[in-house]
Amino acid sequence: RDDRCVAQGKCGVSRCRACPRGLSEPDTATLSVEIEPGTREGERVTFEEAADEAVGAKPGSLHVKVRTLRHEFFTRDGDDLHLTMKIPLADALTGFETTVEHVDGRQVSVRRRAVIACGEMQRLKGEGMPRRGRGGFGDMVISYEIIFPKGTLSPERRTALASALAGL
Repeated sequence: RDDRCVAQGKCGVSRCRACPRGLSEPDTATLSVEIEPGTREGERVTFEEAADEAVGAKPGSLHVKVRTLRHEFFTRDGDDLHLTMKIPLADALTGFETTVEHVDGRQVSVRRRAVIACGEMQRLKGEGMPRRGRGGFGDMVISYEIIFPKGTLSPERRTALASALAGL
């Protein structure tokens, strides 16, 4: 033991016998980060006094910046979720009913009875992401992409289709 040493880290000499690795020793800590539903890209979670410390100084804060994973079908714009749904021409003309799996795992019903034009959008109120601090939910915005038949139609089908659409 060094005579100048009062206790570990109290001597002020960087390498005394009581502190062979310096005045402070490296350590690890496990921190759990709870991300609330509705948290946006770039928001920060702060752990006060959880970063490096030095003798005579207050430990710093650790900031965790949220990065969101890309979803296979949805994109996020604020509290709204956007989805592009591909539908066959027959459904665009006659309507349809289906379900979509939300990012939270629940099933959302999507129903259309009117004719859907190319590029048309449908807004499902309250089916988006949670609004943090304000309550409620954003919307789910669906853009429709219409799938047209490939190739050419037989003369019989062409005549039947022309006849069916003649009154529109």
